[in-house]
Amino acid sequence: MTETNITLFGDSVGKGICTDNGKIEIIKNNAVALLNKNYGLNINNRSVYGLSLKKFADRKIIDKYIETLPDDKDNVAVLELGGNDADYDWKKVVASFDSPHHPKTTVAEFGDDLNEIVNKLNRAKVKTYFCTITPISSERYFYNVISKIVNGQTVLDFFHGDINTIYRHHEIFSDVLLRVAIKNDIELIDLRRAFLQSEFFGDLMCSDGIHPNEKGQYLIYNTVTQLI
Repeated sequence: MTETNITLFGDSVGKGICTDNGKIEIIKNNAVALLNKNYGLNINNRSVYGLSLKKFADRKIIDKYIETLPDDKDNVAVLELGGNDADYDWKKVVASFDSPHHPKTTVAEFGDDLNEIVNKLNRAKVKTYFCTITPISSERYFYNVISKIVNGQTVLDFFHGDINTIYRHHEIFSDVLLRVAIKNDIELIDLRRAFLQSEFFGDLMCSDGIHPNEKGQYLIYNTVTQLI
């Protein structure tokens, strides 16, 4: 039987990061650690805090990965990216809240980069999986992160008083990822659905509203095990 070479390209969610203690910490029993321990998968976790799909594409990380692929193994790539692309430069927003502002990656750029990455992986005969983007808690992110960086009221003015615009905007990027997956017959690890279906969503997230806590990481683990 051919050995499987699994690589995860993710952001802080894939890294297993939580911020509840006022500092960046990696959860010991994060999803990848549990998968490696309980299933002997030996996943190469190349997740990076703050990594966006745009940075991933600009740095040509996928090209470097493909160049080093072993020929004697079944190569699998898992992409868990997109949450950071949907974020704004909040300082710029506050400086001119009545002007149009785009997120750090535009929706069009996100789709183009995703399609290009998929094409490269397909040509290299890499089995590819997408993780849907874990949902965000607008309230927690607004009050515990954005409002600590800039004037929250000005950000609310930018969103015309609707705090849930943050969630809806985040949802657009997840929708683009889903569409690209369907178009290219990419298998999905639907983390977003798993979190949204939970009756205890608040208990799964750190106080910042964007990182799953230990319970959230365990939910990710359980979601992945359904595919094994």
